[in-house]
Amino acid sequence: LRESLARMEKAVGGKTFTKMFIPDDVKAKMSPAERDAALKMEALMNTLARRAKDRKEAKEKAGR
Repeated sequence: LRESLARMEKAVGGKTFTKMFIPDDVKAKMSPAERDAALKMEALMNTLARRAKDRKEAKEKAGR
């Protein structure tokens, strides 16, 4: 069902969005240093996603 919906959405112009994450149970098994690194990676990914969203919104506003 999920794959069929994905094909139908793509057929009408849908796009694929993927967000990587580290599950809490995996983080719980990490050393403090690994957990710190994982949190920093997540923060950086969130910052990059926010910047991309802001650029897209600015581009759309400029095109109006």
